Amino acid sequence: MKPCGICGTSNNDDNQFCIGCGQKLEPNQPAQVVPTTPNPPIPPQASPVPLGHQQPNPIPSAQMPSAEMPYTYGQPPNAFGFTPAMPNVSRFQNVREVASSNLMLILVILWFVQIALSFLTAVFGSAADAALLNEIGFNTSEIVRINSLVTGISASSSIPALIPTILIGIGMLMTYRMASNSAAPLRTSGITMIRVVSIIQFVFVCLVIAAALIIGILLLGGGASGIVGEIFSEFGDFGYGGFDFLDEAVGFIGAIILIAALIVGGLMIGFFIVLLKFLGSVLQTIRTGIPQEKCASALSVIFYILGAFSALGVFGSLTELALSPAFGLLSLAVSGFSAVIYFLLGTLINKYKRAVYSYN
Repeated sequence: MKPCGICGTSNNDDNQFCIGCGQKLEPNQPAQVVPTTPNPPIPPQASPVPLGHQQPNPIPSAQMPSAEMPYTYGQPPNAFGFTPAMPNVSRFQNVREVASSNLMLILVILWFVQIALSFLTAVFGSAADAALLNEIGFNTSEIVRINSLVTGISASSSIPALIPTILIGIGMLMTYRMASNSAAPLRTSGITMIRVVSIIQFVFVCLVIAAALIIGILLLGGGASGIVGEIFSEFGDFGYGGFDFLDEAVGFIGAIILIAALIVGGLMIGFFIVLLKFLGSVLQTIRTGIPQEKCASALSVIFYILGAFSALGVFGSLTELALSPAFGLLSLAVSGFSAVIYFLLGTLINKYKRAVYSYN
């Protein structure tokens, strides 16, 4: 056999040219081993550069993010200091524990107790009215007729007024039951019910505020003074200058209504905006598994303030005990339960906020 001096391929002794590389074979030529060129070293991966600087090398396709990673905009994780939000199992579990805590259960129980007490207060309030009519001088038959009428109106009107509160309580109960069942996923039906009812209440409050503003502007501008004068003229002659005094009184009342609508209406609108933002963040936490909170601190402070005002209402209810003991006790209980419920809501929201920012 005759080896090729170029590529080292073995050839027959009578071959004139190499069957491997085609070079002419020289007699008795030693085989030359051609050194193989090693593969060039793989350059190190380019580190991320700050925003605003050009990246020296393109990102290899193996490092490109997959389609399942959200919000990367074609960049790898942590490129340009950006990291997409990912679900946090431990924090979500902490949020679930807040929703299934004993504090939540106590809040739900007190919520429905307050609803029952509010209904009883509306019914027994007619007894206090009967005592007042008796002191004025109405006879027994007249008091019975008026009392039965007032009781029927109070009972029939209190139920529609309590429907939003009942629905909110049902939503809290649904949230507690679903959070307590650790084997089932946490659903949004309870929080969604609370948020829908809150939106309806917000729209109704806006309509009432708009109506109060219109009435205040009409009274302040004198647009309704003629109608008021005609109503009061049926009760007798006010004499010279009487209607001028009436116009001033109507204008003063209009100014009071306008100022009250602006102040109270602004506070109520602000409260509902904060409440709806917080409920929206809770819904996003349940849907995405990424714990988040919006306006939790502001909402907890608002509930603490409302609880303080309700506690002051307890002292006001003490004056009603002398007029009607039953009605006074019910009014006292409603004010006390309201204060406790507001403080529990503020505390529960603070626990939710700590669960969101927990690093356990």
